[in-house]
Amino acid sequence: TDICAGYDGVLRIRSGDEGAAAGTVFFIYVVNQLLYADLYNLMPWIHMDNTSKHIYDFSIHHNNTIKFETILGEIPTKVEEESKIYTPKDDTIYHLYIPQSPKPLPEHYSEVAKEYTIEGNGVWESYFQPVSRFSPHNNRICKNKKKLLYELEYNQLVLGIH
Repeated sequence: TDICAGYDGVLRIRSGDEGAAAGTVFFIYVVNQLLYADLYNLMPWIHMDNTSKHIYDFSIHHNNTIKFETILGEIPTKVEEESKIYTPKDDTIYHLYIPQSPKPLPEHYSEVAKEYTIEGNGVWESYFQPVSRFSPHNNRICKNKKKLLYELEYNQLVLGIH
């Protein structure tokens, strides 16, 4: 049976912001992305990359490379021009980048799955239990290649769901 049955795709939870400490990455960023996955019926998969430098130790977490076939999906962004974040530190004004509903695979889509490479052990499972059965490390991926793999972009994380 396909572990992705009943889901509309997979959301890779891959990072927080560059300077975020462990509590912010592991709880605020992860929980908000888990809520996003639940909202859009995506199977969550936590596999952190080296974006968040305070949680990623190259000597421990960068010990392998995994390759598997998938199709990357797209998550459109709604830029909230009216909603601004003001930082008094440097007088910078940021707009909110709200991730929208993931784009589904078009009806007559002809692209085949491509090789997708992930570096490292993903950090999360060094400290916590997995949040789903999806695990390329253990060859547990979607059998149905039309189940897309989604990732939130950096601005969608930092200026969106954070």
